[in-house]
Amino acid sequence: MTPHDVLQMIWRRRRLALLTAASCFAVVIALVAVLPRSYRATATLVANAPGSDAGLADQYARTYAALAGNPNVAQQVRTNLRFTISRRSLLEHMSFIPVERTQLIEISAEFGTAARAQTVANTYATVFARRAQERIGANTLRISELASRPANPVRPNPPLYLGFGAILALLLGGGAALLRDALDRRVRVDTADLSLHSAPIAGRIPAGKQGRDELVADAYRLLRATLDIQDAGDRGSVAVVTGTTTQEDAAAVAIGFAAVAAADGESVVLVEADLRRPGLHAGLAALGSGRRAEVGLAEYLADAASSTAVVTRDPAVEGLRVVWAGGGGTPLAGRAASERLRTLVQALSLRFDRVVIAAPPVSVGADTAMLAELGNATLLVVDARATVDEIARLQLERLRTFHAPGLAVVVVNASVRKEEAYYQDAARRHGRVRGDRAARGPSHKAKLRAGSDEDTTVRRPDDASA
Repeated sequence: MTPHDVLQMIWRRRRLALLTAASCFAVVIALVAVLPRSYRATATLVANAPGSDAGLADQYARTYAALAGNPNVAQQVRTNLRFTISRRSLLEHMSFIPVERTQLIEISAEFGTAARAQTVANTYATVFARRAQERIGANTLRISELASRPANPVRPNPPLYLGFGAILALLLGGGAALLRDALDRRVRVDTADLSLHSAPIAGRIPAGKQGRDELVADAYRLLRATLDIQDAGDRGSVAVVTGTTTQEDAAAVAIGFAAVAAADGESVVLVEADLRRPGLHAGLAALGSGRRAEVGLAEYLADAASSTAVVTRDPAVEGLRVVWAGGGGTPLAGRAASERLRTLVQALSLRFDRVVIAAPPVSVGADTAMLAELGNATLLVVDARATVDEIARLQLERLRTFHAPGLAVVVVNASVRKEEAYYQDAARRHGRVRGDRAARGPSHKAKLRAGSDEDTTVRRPDDASA
């Protein structure tokens, strides 16, 4: 795996990475805010060695630094303090460091307040220097500089802690993104991808939300244009739309595709070919369509209805006709042995500009295999947010074994952020224009038309005298 691949994985999960990094950094900030402050004060002593030998002076400094940590010295110091502290605790707060190649010894005290740190450091230095003079001799150890009161705490160090915290947060955010990407089994379709498992991507349908109707409609128009280019020379285009494991997405794509084509002036017939679980009614009802017809494909295949009787008009979309599933409930393959389904599709393709067949999922097997042979294009609908990549690959391989003509993929819930921004800007401009017109009131031509309509009202003869 190259660094570019890693960056791409993190970019795909950038929201998770940013959220994780921000959460971790917030925890670091909270910890820095609640950690107890610690102040350090340092007093400096000078160890006077006989003669002028620098090595001997350094050895004296090391010796006195070791002696300063003696428990007896700490015991004597604690008796000179105005607060109670154990000898062990006192030594834990102290440090004795000889300065390299000098005669200097630094005695440091670290406490929660600056005043206490200063007091303890100066007391310890004073007691230790006096003790050394008493035990060893005069002027062997003297105070060079008393400790001053520290202005800032030595711990925590906010810039240092926040810097390391930021690095840790970024690493955890990137790790969370990589882990999520590694565990994610859904299909991965980037906006620049032209194919999925060697099958061309014929369309990308964004999530249909309020305010995005035009964006979704244009996505279906682009899908139609792509299929028309592939099917150049055929008068009637027959598209078989199927899904991976569920029928909801495939039914939604079939309805949206057929409705947009009909709204653009084409004559379109939508065939509900899933007799086990018909799924068009909910989608068409959302468009304002009427009730499901009792006579449909099942009755035609059973030779109980003619090809014209099963075609019903859709009241919501001009130019759209629907062949409902009808009685249904049994597999297609058993009912289509007499080639009646092929005959129906051929007849519909001659009567209508476009035939859209909402087929059962590929997992059904025999039904989809038979329907795929009847179309000019076979569209496998995959959901970018839910479809498992391995399932999509297996279903595409199955469709290839069916020799499905014009096999392509339609991605629903696709990411189209740039196009969405374009349409949102256009919608805002359109809204402003409509708002300005509404504020100005009816135009002069509209008023003339209204007056003309009033003047040319046709009256019945019995009202003339009135």
